[in-house]
Amino acid sequence: MHFKALVATILGVTALFFTGCAVNTTGPQEAACPITEIEWKLTRKAELTDFQCKHNDAAAPALLFTADVQNTTGKPLRYRLSIVLPDLRKATGHLVPRKGVPPVVMPGDTANVTVVFENTTEWPEKMEVSLIVLPEQPELSEEPEKPEE
Repeated sequence: MHFKALVATILGVTALFFTGCAVNTTGPQEAACPITEIEWKLTRKAELTDFQCKHNDAAAPALLFTADVQNTTGKPLRYRLSIVLPDLRKATGHLVPRKGVPPVVMPGDTANVTVVFENTTEWPEKMEVSLIVLPEQPELSEEPEKPEE
């Protein structure tokens, strides 16, 4: 029993090590944002070419974060952009692209996404931004495999 736990721990640490190596910790060259401390956790399979923070004073106050995500690989991919504001205890995210047929960013193309924090008026001191690649989904037109009888 202890051997299985040891093997599981070693495999988990190894996976964490290799996953950590596949993360870019530098954001876009210019991030127009009043937040002083930004922690970036970005996949190496995309590049944030633009990142901006805005204050929306319309009917409902909100903080708006817009990002341009460029696919830097040779195959179509879908991403998830997540933003955490630990000082305010808020977090939200968005699929990139949100929709489409198929819902992917083609190689070399850029998709724009806006992440909204509703009912938020103050800027936090810290922010965490992560961008991950979603697993490939089977084609919707394919029929699921039937188990053999």
